Order: sequence, then structure tokens, then C-alpha cells
Amino acid sequence: VIPSTSETKPNSQKHPSKFQKPKHSHQAHTEHYTTMLSNPTFTIAYCHNCDGGLQEYMSTAKACREMFPEATIVGLRRHAYPIEVTVTAKLGQQEMEIWHGQQEDLFQKYWHRRANSLHEIRHNLSKLQTAAEC
Repeated sequence: VIPSTSETKPNSQKHPSKFQKPKHSHQAHTEHYTTMLSNPTFTIAYCHNCDGGLQEYMSTAKACREMFPEATIVGLRRHAYPIEVTVTAKLGQQEMEIWHGQQEDLFQKYWHRRANSLHEIRHNLSKLQTAAEC
């Protein structure tokens, strides 16, 4: 007769994995949720504008990548006016807006407005990162 694992004393030097308790569904759910928070999906909606708008997209994507290196980043280029940029984060089923502003605020020729906008984006991303770590 083979004793059940609850009757067997675990021997940590010989087969430690055989005697580990299986993860409860709550524990597995918590780990899955933590992974989703640490790897959100960012959608960056930007306008085509005259030059394609790629510079503003790349600046915003770089800020997201700095805070969340493993995140998925999706670009959504629109052909509409006014020219705006919206950054949203999707965490599981929940979607939240990180930043919304005029695309001109990310133009390099308006360096002061660009610096303020990128600072605001990074600040909002750091709040999201803090929430993900809790």
C-alpha cells in the first residue's frame, strides 16, 4: 500500500516537486491576473496628418515601452480631424485611457509642449505600473 502524500513526509533533498501542493484555482487566477497587469496591451490611436503621424506614434510607443517592456503596443492610424492622439491600456477585460491630447503637442518643433505631454504620459503610466504592482 502506498501512503497518500498527506501521510508522507516530504524529503526536500530528493524529489521536492513531487511533494509540492497543487496550486489552488484562486492562486493560479491571481498569478494570471498579475501577469496581465504587468503586460498590458496599449492602443495608440493617432491621425494620419500630412506626414503620416508616425513620429508621434513612435514617441508615445517608446514611453509605453520604457515603463512596460513586455507590453503589446498596437497602432491605430485614423484619417480624421481634429488630429489627436489617444493612448489606452487594456488589462484583461478592463480598458482605461492613459492620455488624450492634440497631436501637435507631440510635434518635435513644439519641444516644450512635447516635453510636457511625454511627461504627462509617463506620469500616468507610472500610476498604472504602481497599480499593477499592488
